[in-house]
Amino acid sequence: MSNKNVFFGLNDVGKTNVLYAFRYVFDNELRKKGIIESDFFQRNINDPIEITVSLDISDDNEDNQKIRAIIKGNLLSETREIYIKFMSVFNVQNSSGDIMMYWGYDIDNLGEMASRGYSFELDRIFNVTYIDSYVDLFLLF
Repeated sequence: MSNKNVFFGLNDVGKTNVLYAFRYVFDNELRKKGIIESDFFQRNINDPIEITVSLDISDDNEDNQKIRAIIKGNLLSETREIYIKFMSVFNVQNSSGDIMMYWGYDIDNLGEMASRGYSFELDRIFNVTYIDSYVDLFLLF
């Protein structure tokens, strides 16, 4: 596993918010917990949550080949960048956010991602591991 990313920085600069946004997109376990009112910006349940991530898939490596194979219909052979969009609209009847996910190469025309409950096709590609902040990173890596 050569692809590792580490976020570090001063306190109160937004690291946790960025990581939570990534986790909503890529972490099936977090999505299983559901989206509640306080997850919406300033608890405004009338504005949906939207998180869009772009990925460079121009390198011809095993990870990018896997992404291309799973997305297939939403890509062109020359595609070098893909977009993944997480969206949640608050459902008043359930008092929780309904989650939808989309992906493709054209940010203005993304295809809906197949899902089963809180699991999406994306979960076949990415495996998120949460590491507690008290772990000694020098020993881990």
